[in-house]
Amino acid sequence: MDEDKACELKQPSKSFYIPYIKLVGYGRNQTYQCQCAKCGELYFNLTSRKNVEDLFCSFCEPAWEFLNEENFSDIPYVGIIVGWAVKSSHADKKRSFYNYKKVFIRDKYQCQYCGYCMRTSNEFRPLHVDHIRPWSASGGNSLNNLVVACAPCNQHASNKWFNSFQEKYEYILQKMKK
Repeated sequence: MDEDKACELKQPSKSFYIPYIKLVGYGRNQTYQCQCAKCGELYFNLTSRKNVEDLFCSFCEPAWEFLNEENFSDIPYVGIIVGWAVKSSHADKKRSFYNYKKVFIRDKYQCQYCGYCMRTSNEFRPLHVDHIRPWSASGGNSLNNLVVACAPCNQHASNKWFNSFQEKYEYILQKMKK
């Protein structure tokens, strides 16, 4: 890193330090872990302070040369998604996980019903891959039957059957207004 860039990072004009995060798991068991800016190890960070120390694991000293412009923000949002961590050795779960990964990328990690996005929110809500027509109703895992939904929106529809995204979208919006 050149010296001019290092000087800029030492005196950020932004108030919050934003960590790199990896999504861990999928469905109702999803959470996230921070990725140390120095060593890359995953760790849990349950604070919302967003101080520079929050970007490094407990084994690494904070060091400015490991930070980028994207680590600074005026908004204390959850984090910068840099990938996924598969915590299962079961082949079917891994296959589903990778199918769902395509949906997360397509929908830009944003709930397709209420618009919740980890990139603009300081609240963590698990993001689910929602089946428009439920799996129990032979909905399947084709991309046109899957959308990203935050946990509250996904739970509004539960296991109710829908024939189209629009039908489900209107139903969830109606439920949210109540």
